[in-house]
Amino acid sequence: MTRLLILLSICFCACEDSANETAKALAPGLTAHSMVFGGVTRTFTIHAPDAIDTSQKYPLLFAFHGGNNEGPNWDAAWSGYVASEKIITIYPQGVNGFWNVGIGFSSADDVGFVREITDYLKANVRVDTARIYAMGFSMGAMLCHKLAREANFITAIAPVSGLWLTTDAIAASQPNISVMYFHGGADVNVPFNGGVIQGTTFQVISAFSMMNTYATHNGCGSGQATIDSSASVVNYQFGSCNDVETKVRRFEEESHFISTTTWNTIYPVMWTFLKTKVKL
Repeated sequence: MTRLLILLSICFCACEDSANETAKALAPGLTAHSMVFGGVTRTFTIHAPDAIDTSQKYPLLFAFHGGNNEGPNWDAAWSGYVASEKIITIYPQGVNGFWNVGIGFSSADDVGFVREITDYLKANVRVDTARIYAMGFSMGAMLCHKLAREANFITAIAPVSGLWLTTDAIAASQPNISVMYFHGGADVNVPFNGGVIQGTTFQVISAFSMMNTYATHNGCGSGQATIDSSASVVNYQFGSCNDVETKVRRFEEESHFISTTTWNTIYPVMWTFLKTKVKL
């Protein structure tokens, strides 16, 4: 009888451990999450493949919404890539719809929040830590840049319509990072050639200055070269390196709020760029 009780106890513990592991595993599909971080309840949405292979490492793609917007709106663009490319996408939500990027609106530790989400994912699924990417629009683009300057776990970024402030700088100790930047040539909200962000007193540097700073930081030299151009699109390369790249695609006739038609051309170009980048 004593032996039976011991066996039952072992079985119960083993089953309980197995249940706990199952509970910890990342759920497939689109799921909403929350955590208390910095004394505030923060929310984020994750889209994982429908069938998660526990032997596979998954790249991560963070997508950051623009100011006064919502993260899950990105899923319409990226859900197909989750299925076809076997990636995990994450759509964090800014406090009250805004990110702390140095222009007011928020004082939250958003870099720490993104790091915390990454750690959560690493505890619940096999993450390819050499392939953690970020994209974002406008204020979300500025958060991508902030991650490049302050975090050490992001491999490459693809911001759209958001530049560095004139007060921003990147420390020499920061890891190299690949950047593909997209911007409308007719943007008056955040001018491509630098200037005041519309409706604020904050100033941004030009896209060329920003990208040359990235290229120099990466040890790739500076100076932009036109790769190819048409009446509506110009592509630029900055510096010259094999392991990291800095590129700009300027849409000559697009404003800050890029058209849906053009956005639909951006996503495949963006992912083609990002997916080849691996942190050394």
